[in-house]
Amino acid sequence: MVSFCSLRLHPFTKQVHSPALTTILDDTKGFYMNYYQALSKEMSTKTEFHNYTNTTICALHHSGRNGPQTD
Repeated sequence: MVSFCSLRLHPFTKQVHSPALTTILDDTKGFYMNYYQALSKEMSTKTEFHNYTNTTICALHHSGRNGPQTD
């Protein structure tokens, strides 16, 4: 058995079997790594608005303009 602390659930000290804890931690690590990779891909994707903030994009949308003007 392995003991660990939980900050959310009472009683705060929990005990689980070592293989169960290893499985839980591996699953959690995989979830966060997949989330990080998806977020990285989204951030690295270039669009015509790559230098704009969300506020700027909304302002352009509501003004009827779709992007940088080239006139």
